[in-house]
Amino acid sequence: MTEEHAEDEKRLISETNDGCLLYKRLRIGTKFLLKLLREACDPKVTDECNLPVVHATSWERLDSILASGEVGLYHCKVFEEDLCYLFYGRLAFRLEPEDSHPDQTTQAPIVFVFKDSGLTSVKRILPFDSGGYYQMFRERLPVLEDIGEFDLEDVDHADGLVNLFWKSREAYFFFDYKAGMHPENDFLDTAQKAAYYSLLQKRNVDIKVDDRRGSIEVASDQAVPVSADTLVGVIAPISSMKNRRLIELQKNGVDVRGYLYFGESAIELTAQLRKDVYALLCDKGLLKPGYGE
Repeated sequence: MTEEHAEDEKRLISETNDGCLLYKRLRIGTKFLLKLLREACDPKVTDECNLPVVHATSWERLDSILASGEVGLYHCKVFEEDLCYLFYGRLAFRLEPEDSHPDQTTQAPIVFVFKDSGLTSVKRILPFDSGGYYQMFRERLPVLEDIGEFDLEDVDHADGLVNLFWKSREAYFFFDYKAGMHPENDFLDTAQKAAYYSLLQKRNVDIKVDDRRGSIEVASDQAVPVSADTLVGVIAPISSMKNRRLIELQKNGVDVRGYLYFGESAIELTAQLRKDVYALLCDKGLLKPGYGE
């Protein structure tokens, strides 16, 4: 921290009359927001660990993942390298109706929820889905045209970004951009923040753009281990829970939860799966229950 930033923080704290407020520095990516930021937080929230990272795949890949003991790498056409993609703190998973498979059973979603410490390597962290950047909303973010400039650098920065723009982790999880974000006036001091806020609000973007526009994408250049040490839980169709390796994970303490599956496409199941992941994170004390009630 520079002397200037240190003095700014001392001034902010000295100006606080409410001793119950805790000011913390939010170490947002130096390339993205370019300066230290602060937020008044409930100490209980501030002291919490980072949120998990979530990877969604299909039933047809479950056996190979469990047999290898890891979620492997796939070639990314955006960056022309092999990567494993996850999302920070929320489930963001879509299949367009036209992408549905003839045998929908094999396409039933499987959701792996990993501790952030389960990542052995992080290549980059972006404040949106990289796949949609060039196709759908690059023009909404004209200030930094090189996608690499949006790199948040580490999971701590990702958590800081959530706290900066969203009123709560729960609002980010459900992507409640209409009622769950901080006021727009808070983000008019830099062009980067104003542009990102507009993107989250879905202003002047392609109608096909969904919540991945603001879901924080985590890319690992190493396979992510699947074990009791790395997992918070797994959400899978009830029928798949007969898998012996999945049973073994459960015996070792992994919270494996099933959902009823009758052949729906993934796009039809997104809302239910998100509720299931929310319930898992609430039970683990990572999110607060009752959001939206």
